[in-house]
Amino acid sequence: MKFTFLGTSSGAPTKKRNVSALALNFQQTSEWMLFDCGEGTQHQLLYANYTLPKLRYIFLTHLHGDHCFGLFGLLASRGLHGSETPLTIVGPIGIKKMIDIVMRITSTGTRYPLEIIEINDEDFSMDIPFGKISCIKMEHQIPTYAFLIEENQREGEFNVKLAKEEGIDAGPVYGKLKKGETVILPDGRKFNGKDFVGESQRGRKIIIAGDNKNPNILTPFLQNCDLLIHEATYIESVKESLKTDFFHSTAAQVAQVSEDMKLNNLILTHFSARFIEKKDVCNKYQINDIHLEVEKFYSGNYFLANDFDSFYLNMKRKLIKYE
Repeated sequence: MKFTFLGTSSGAPTKKRNVSALALNFQQTSEWMLFDCGEGTQHQLLYANYTLPKLRYIFLTHLHGDHCFGLFGLLASRGLHGSETPLTIVGPIGIKKMIDIVMRITSTGTRYPLEIIEINDEDFSMDIPFGKISCIKMEHQIPTYAFLIEENQREGEFNVKLAKEEGIDAGPVYGKLKKGETVILPDGRKFNGKDFVGESQRGRKIIIAGDNKNPNILTPFLQNCDLLIHEATYIESVKESLKTDFFHSTAAQVAQVSEDMKLNNLILTHFSARFIEKKDVCNKYQINDIHLEVEKFYSGNYFLANDFDSFYLNMKRKLIKYE
């Protein structure tokens, strides 16, 4: 699985960070899916290796503007690109009405089949290429969800070495053995394909969370999870200084839950614009403050995402950042 962050800022863009959007694709296909679509997402795509005709699914965690205001321009541009491939949009109740009104008032049409699915409870699930996706209700100001992606079980590896040792020539017989079928060779020898195939392995499991005040909600779902992508809008000292509760998480909260659940891989995103690369006279916080807070509570493999950062979760469930 490959993940590319197209926006990592909370609320409003900064000079270096756009608002929320995340691209995901499985290596086996050129099709890809988008999680959230903040304003300017289609512009960000001009600098990333993703094309609109290959966009197959859009999943919206919630309907705050920094997560969905880029949707309408992207839908229009996808039509202008001449795409006729289907597109499915999944989001909370209200997304269908929002899209219908904007497209009707602006006289924007699409050449491609457009399916809009509204999530009306936590029982939502659907099949996607190579797996399935379901949702988890988050704690935020409006209905918000995390998306749980579970890859299909992978068949065990075919033992080519053993087949060669048995004198079985490569060809159609290998295909039958890989399927676990029993084959009889011209010389009369009989082989059971199950003897040549290793044990099947569970697919990879990841969670992409929307805005969320309480990361502990995810605890029941983090068992055997290979990667959590979660917001870290604040650090503890910033959240304590706020007079209003904006229903967001701190780096410490997410890091502690990840540590408690022995999570191996964590990516944090959706940072408040108050966190800049280096302190200056106008701003006393920097991104490194988030790093320092995470490291107090979490001992696993983690990253703070920047715009256009790409990561690969390999078959061994190790998260690697593309350089």
